[in-house]
Amino acid sequence: GRSDGAAGQANLWRADDAELVLDILNLFHPEPNSVFVLGQCMGAAMTMRAFKLASHSADTSPFANAFVFHNATIGTWVPEFEEAVASSNAKVMAWHEVDSDHMREAVCYKNLTRLQKLHPKSVEFFDNDRLRSSDPGSPLILPTDLSPPLPPPRLSRTSDNTVSFKVPTPEIVTRVVNFFNRPLTKKEEWKAPTNVTALEDKNFEASSRFKVFVRVRPLLPREAEGRTCVAVQSETDVEVDKKRFKFSRVLGQESTEANLHNTADEVITGALTNPDKNGVIFAYGQTGSGKTFTISQLMERIKVHAPDDITLRYIQVYNDEIYDMFRSNLKLPSLKAATALALDSSDDVLAVVEDANSAHRTTSATQMNEHSSRSHSLLYIDAKGGGTLCVVDLAGSERVRRSRATGKSLKEATEINTSLLALIRVLNSTIDPKAKHVPTRDCKLTKLIAPVFLDKTCSASLYACISPAEDSRSETTSTLKFAAGSTFVGAKRKRRKQATKWKKSFSGEERDELAENFEKNDAELQVDGALVDISSGSGTTIFTRGLRAPRLDEPVTTLLLLHYYGGACRDDGSAACWDTDDLRQYHEALIEVGVNARILVPDIPGHGRSPGPAPPSTPEKKPLSHFVSDVMVPLLDYFGCDERTVCHGFDWGGGCAVALAQTVPYRVKGVVAHNASYRLEDGQREDLSWMKLVPHRAAVWTESIWHSKVKAALIGKQLGVKFTKVKGELKVMEETVRVVRLVGEG
Repeated sequence: GRSDGAAGQANLWRADDAELVLDILNLFHPEPNSVFVLGQCMGAAMTMRAFKLASHSADTSPFANAFVFHNATIGTWVPEFEEAVASSNAKVMAWHEVDSDHMREAVCYKNLTRLQKLHPKSVEFFDNDRLRSSDPGSPLILPTDLSPPLPPPRLSRTSDNTVSFKVPTPEIVTRVVNFFNRPLTKKEEWKAPTNVTALEDKNFEASSRFKVFVRVRPLLPREAEGRTCVAVQSETDVEVDKKRFKFSRVLGQESTEANLHNTADEVITGALTNPDKNGVIFAYGQTGSGKTFTISQLMERIKVHAPDDITLRYIQVYNDEIYDMFRSNLKLPSLKAATALALDSSDDVLAVVEDANSAHRTTSATQMNEHSSRSHSLLYIDAKGGGTLCVVDLAGSERVRRSRATGKSLKEATEINTSLLALIRVLNSTIDPKAKHVPTRDCKLTKLIAPVFLDKTCSASLYACISPAEDSRSETTSTLKFAAGSTFVGAKRKRRKQATKWKKSFSGEERDELAENFEKNDAELQVDGALVDISSGSGTTIFTRGLRAPRLDEPVTTLLLLHYYGGACRDDGSAACWDTDDLRQYHEALIEVGVNARILVPDIPGHGRSPGPAPPSTPEKKPLSHFVSDVMVPLLDYFGCDERTVCHGFDWGGGCAVALAQTVPYRVKGVVAHNASYRLEDGQREDLSWMKLVPHRAAVWTESIWHSKVKAALIGKQLGVKFTKVKGELKVMEETVRVVRLVGEG
C-alpha cells in the first residue's frame, strides 16, 4: 500500500509486530477496553500477539476483548489468547476462505475449529467453502472481490496487480455489529474480598504471619495546592471514597521513620535470628507512590538487626527475565545461579545494595515518575544461625494513559502490569477455599515469592504504598483493595458455632413442679398487683399485676406483658404502658376468641413497685440473657407457666421478649415485639434454630419519633418475620390476641 519500510513476509514473522500494533494504538490514546479488531490474515496474528503483550487488565489493555478475523494466519499459536477465550475474557467471530495460502491444515484453522467446539458461546467460526456446499444462499458467506491495483504512489509491493477486499452482506454487517455490542458471558470467578479486611471480617481470624501495612506518602510540591483523596482515621484505619479499611497499621503523611521500623522488627528479627523462620518484606503500589523509598528506609533497620556474617543475593526481574545485580546484569536461568556475596559486616549492606542499584537497576522517566523502576528487585539476605530474609521492591502498577509510556517503556509497562496481575491471581487462589491450584508459575515474579503464600513458616510484611493526591484516587483505591484482599492470606476462617441443641420440652418432674406452683401461686394474681417472692424465699421480689384464667380446670395460656425501660415506667412501672382498663380489655378480647388465658404483668426491678437495682439497658454492660435467667424464668416458674406462653414486649420490653425466645425457646410458643429495641450481644451469632420451638412470632411497628422503620425491619429479621405496621394500641392488641389464640389452639 502506501506505507514504506520492508514488508514482513509470511515465512519471516516479525518479532516486533505486537509492539507495532500497540504503538499505533497508543498514538490515538484509546480508552482502556475500547478497541475492537477486524483482523485479516497476518493482521489476526499480530492482534493475538499484541493481546498477549498487552496487560489483560481493563486499566491498561486497549482491547475490548472482541475480535473478528478472516483467514487468520499465524506461525505459533498463542496460548494466552486461548486462555482468555476459555475464561470468557475474549470472544471471536472468524471466517475462513480456503486458498493456496490458507489451508484447513493451518494452525489457526485447527485451533479455531477446536475452540468453537469447546467454547461455542465465545467462538463463532464459519468455513465459506463448506457453507457454499451446504447452504449456497447462506447470508453468512463472506464474499471476496478483486479490484484493480491502488493508484500511485505505491511505496512497497509494487508488483501486486490486484487488491482483494471484502464485501460483507448486510446480514454479516449486522451480525458483526451485534457481536461487538454483545457483552461477554463471564464465568463466575472467585475473588479476594476487597471491601473489607480480615481484621474486621467477623468470619475470619487474621493471620499473625502475614501483616499488611499502609503507608501514605507526603504530597509532592506540585500536589500541595490540590485536594487529597485519603483520610487517615486512626493508627489502623484509612478511608478513601467514603470506604474505611482496617489494617495492622496505617502510616500517615506525618509518620516517622521510627514508626515504619517498628512495623518491620518482628519479621526482620525472626528471619535473621531464627534458623527455622524465613521472612519477606515487600512494597506494592502505583508508580511514584514511595515504594523504593520505603524499602530504602527499611534497609536501615535491617542493617541494625543483621548479624555480621551474612550472604547476599540480589536479582531483578525485568520483562519476565531474571538478571544478576551483582554480576553486570547477567541473565540467569534461576535464582540458584545468582551470585552469593559474603559480607563480614552488616554495615556494608546498604553500600553494596546502593552500588548495585546505581549500576544495574532498570529505571526510566515517565509522566508519573521521574525515576520509575521498570523491574522488580529481590534482595535475599542469608544470616548465619538464622533464616533468609527477602526484601522485594515491586515495580509500580501503571496506567499507560497517565504515564504516556511508548515504545520500550510501553513494553516494560505491560510486562510489569502482567506480572502484578499474576500476583493478584496467586493471591485470589491462595484465599479461595475451593481453589485446587495456586498459579505461582505464571511468571518469574510469582515463582520467586511463592513462599509468601505457600510456606507457613514464612512471615511477611506487605507495605501498600499510596498517594494522597486527588489525581491518584483511582490508583490509590485499587492499591487499598489489593491490600484488603492480602489481609486474608493465611487468615483462618472461624468455625461456625454449631446450632444450639435447645432443650425441647419440660421433664416430667419439671411439669409436676410447675403444676404445683400453679395451684399454689396462681391465686396471687390480682389486677391491683402484689409483691411476689420469685427466688424461693431468698428475698428477690417482683411486683406483679395480672388477671387469672376464667377456667382453672382446662389448660391455661399465659400472656406475659413487659414494659419499656426508664421514663414514666421508672415511677409507675407497667401501669405506664397498661393500666387496669387495658388489662381488662386484653382479657375480654382473649375470652371473646375462645382462649382460656391469664395475663401476667411484672414491674421490672428498679421500676414501679419492684425493689432492687434496674438491669442494664444495653448488652455491653450486662446481656439481656442474664435478665431472662435472673428474673423472667424464675417469674414464669413461680406462677407455673408452661410452654403455652406468649411474651409481648414494648420497646426495651420487646427486646426482652426476643431475648426470652432466643435464650429459652422451650418456655414460650409465641413472641410479639412491639417497637422493640434490641440488638445482638457482642460476639453473639444469630442461631435461627430456636425458631422451630417458637412457631408464632410477630414484629409490630407503630410509627413514632422514637422508633424507626429500619429498626422494626431489623427486629423482624431477627424474629424471622416481616414487621407489621399498625395504627393505634387497639391494632397492637388485635395482633397480640391473634398470636395468643394460635398458641392456645396448639
